Amino acid sequence: MDARFSLIRFVEQRYARNDRTLLVITGKGLKKTGFGSIEQHGVLRHMLPVWLKEPEISFMVSGLETSAQHHGGEGAYYVRLKRKLP
Repeated sequence: MDARFSLIRFVEQRYARNDRTLLVITGKGLKKTGFGSIEQHGVLRHMLPVWLKEPEISFMVSGLETSAQHHGGEGAYYVRLKRKLP
């Protein structure tokens, strides 16, 4: 199962339960390339905001912000969901 599909399903399920805040862990996307060198790739971290704007789930999402340090800091996001309409 790919990450995009998993994210969409996760958001849909939590929206159906009337959850308001999700913690999505993307990782920082850091990769060691040699002695002391670190390269940033972070595909999931980069794509999360793009996927959340897709029509399939954008109507459920009210916001996105980097999580607090104790929840993962720059390697995780809070996804805020809108209230489910009756």
